[in-house]
Amino acid sequence: MAVKIRQEGKIAVLDLAGPIVIGESAKAFREVTDEQLRSGYKKIIVIMTNVSFIDSIGTAELISAYNRIIHAGGDLVLVPPRKTSKPCFSTLVWTSSCNSVTPSRMR
Repeated sequence: MAVKIRQEGKIAVLDLAGPIVIGESAKAFREVTDEQLRSGYKKIIVIMTNVSFIDSIGTAELISAYNRIIHAGGDLVLVPPRKTSKPCFSTLVWTSSCNSVTPSRMR
């Protein structure tokens, strides 16, 4: 998994590409989100349009990140992956009611 990080004001934007699966990519996602929290970014947007696959461990990492960010008083917004990603993720996106997101929503 590749991650491009940018900050827009008080918001951290993480642009992910590739799979989020058990092992290094799931660990990298956790480290990146924790790093943003430690740096004071409590509003985090995760752009997943280029995520090619997400397994149960990747999904667990997303849920864990959500819990850590909310517990820190922040917000996590997921921009859904393309339709070619695994169907299980579309359920998670639907549940969190994030069908489309723009950075201005979080300001």
